[in-house]
Amino acid sequence: FFLMIRRPPRSTQSRSSAASDVYKRQEQDLNELAQQLLNFQQDGLTWNTDYKILEVAYGIQKLQIGVVVEDEKVSVDELIDTLQDNHSEVIQNIDIVLFLSLIH
Repeated sequence: FFLMIRRPPRSTQSRSSAASDVYKRQEQDLNELAQQLLNFQQDGLTWNTDYKILEVAYGIQKLQIGVVVEDEKVSVDELIDTLQDNHSEVIQNIDIVLFLSLIH
C-alpha cells in the first residue's frame, strides 16, 4: 500500500528584496527620516525595520534601509521615485546597493 500525501501548492508569487543607501540634505536627523520612510505604506511593501546609520566621510552620514516588495504590486524603481518626490526637501538621493529576487 502506498499512502500519498499532497503538499499544499507553493505560492509562485515572486518578491524582491532591496537594500538602499539614502543620502540626506543638510541637517536632517537620519533617525527621523528612517521613521518617515517606515511610515510609508503600500500594498505589497514590507520595510525591514532594522536600519543602519553609516559614516561616509568628513562627518557625512547615510541611512541604509531594506525593503521586500511583491513584484506584481510594487516596482522598486517607482518606489524610489515616489519616496524622492514625496521627501524631496530632505532626501538628496537614494541608491540601490543590493537587489535580490526571491521566489516562494
